[in-house]
Amino acid sequence: MFASRSAPLALLLALPLVFSCESALKTADDPDAGTSPGDDGKDGGGGAIVDGGGSPTGDGGGDAGVDAGPPPRSTEDPTISREPVLSIGGGSVIWDLAFLPDGSALFTVRGGAVRKLTLGNTPSSTVVANAGSAGNPLAGLFAEGQSGLMGVAVDPAFATNRRVYLYFSHDANGTKDNRVVRYRLSAQDTLTDRTDIVTGISYKAAATSVGGAGSHSGGRLRFGPDGMLYLTTGDNHSATIPQNVEALGSKVLRFTTDGAPAPGNPNIGSRNLIWSLGFRNPQGITFHPYTGAVFVSEHGPGNDDEVTKLTAGANGGWNPNNGGQYNGYNGALMTDTAAVASAVAPIWKHDVSNGMSPCTFLRGASWKSWDYRLAVGFLGGRKIQLLDFDASLSNVVDVGEFPDVTERVRSLVMGPDEKLYVTTDSGEIFRFRAQ
Repeated sequence: MFASRSAPLALLLALPLVFSCESALKTADDPDAGTSPGDDGKDGGGGAIVDGGGSPTGDGGGDAGVDAGPPPRSTEDPTISREPVLSIGGGSVIWDLAFLPDGSALFTVRGGAVRKLTLGNTPSSTVVANAGSAGNPLAGLFAEGQSGLMGVAVDPAFATNRRVYLYFSHDANGTKDNRVVRYRLSAQDTLTDRTDIVTGISYKAAATSVGGAGSHSGGRLRFGPDGMLYLTTGDNHSATIPQNVEALGSKVLRFTTDGAPAPGNPNIGSRNLIWSLGFRNPQGITFHPYTGAVFVSEHGPGNDDEVTKLTAGANGGWNPNNGGQYNGYNGALMTDTAAVASAVAPIWKHDVSNGMSPCTFLRGASWKSWDYRLAVGFLGGRKIQLLDFDASLSNVVDVGEFPDVTERVRSLVMGPDEKLYVTTDSGEIFRFRAQ
C-alpha cells in the first residue's frame, strides 16, 4: 500500500481503510485461534513515560472521564520511518514490553521467558528467566492456546525498589488460573523475591465447541498515574463470567502493588478488585497523557472490534449469555444495551473483527500533529491504526494508518526516546521514528 517506509499524515488519512477478510474465517486447525474470527489467532496482546514502567510521568491512569482538553499541538505532519530493533526467531510471540529507567527494557515471550532488551548500535537481548530453568522463579507458569506469559509492568519507583510485575497462566497441581506476580529484578538481572499478589483470575481450562483451552485471558498490565496497577482480563468463552461480579475474568482490575483493592474502587464484588466489567477479550489499556482518561481496546465477535473510554464502575456491555450457552460469535453485540441497560458505548468501532489487541497514545514533540493520538494494533488485521479525538475525547474525528506493517501486532509501547516500539507474534521488535 505504501511505496516507502516514510509517509506524512495527509497521505495516510487520505487512503481508504482496508479491512482483512481473513479474520472473518474460523481456523479450527490453529491452536492459537480458538476457532474464533478475528481473535488472538494465527490470522485473527504504566504509569510512566513509557507504557508498563519507568518514571511516573506519562501513560498513567487514575479515574477516567477527565474532560480537560489537551494542550495545542503542532499542525505540521510528521514523517514516519520504520526501524528494525531485534528478532528472536519465528514462533516466539513477544507478548509485551516495559522500559526500565536506564533505557533498557524487559519483554515477555508467551511460551515462558522474560528477556532484557539492551539498545544501542547493535540491540541485543539476554534471558532473565525461563520457565524451564533450574530454580525457576516462574514456577507454575505454563503456556496453552492463547495464554501463557503475557503482560509485564515496571514499578514507577523501580529506581528504589527494583520491582517488576508479570501476568501469566499458572498451574498448581491441576488447578489452573491466571495471576499477577511481583518480583525484584536483581542487579544481576535475575528475578527474586517472588510474591503472587493477585490469584484466582479466570482461566479456560478445557476446550469447548467455540475454542481451545487457554482462550481469552486478556492480559495487558499497566500502571496508572495514580500508582495503581490496571489489568485487562478475558471472558474464557464463558456465558456468565462477563457480568458475574465475583469472577475476575472479563474485567478491568485495579489494585495496589501488594494486590490489595485500590483506594476508590467502586465496590464491585466481594474482593473489590474490579474497576470496570463486561468485556470480551480486552488486550489493550492506556491512559491519555494529559487528562488520564482510560481507554480499552478489545477483540470483537466477528462483526466489530471496539475502543472504549471508561470510568470507574463502567460496564462494557458484553453479555454473551444465551440460556447458559456462550453466544460470542455470529453477529453478537459487543455492547448489548438491551441486555445491559447501563452499558457504555464504544468511542470507536472497527467494522470487522481484525483481532484488535494493544493500544497506546503517541507522546512527544517529534510526533508533531500526531502527538497524543491513539495507536491501535491488530493481530489478524496486521496493521496499526491511528485515532484522533475531539477536545472532549468523546468522538473520533480522524482515522489513519501507519505505513509498512505486515506483522501480527502484539504490543505497542512508547519509549523514552519518543519512538513507538512494536512487538509481534513472529518474534520481532521494531520501532517507528517520527521527525
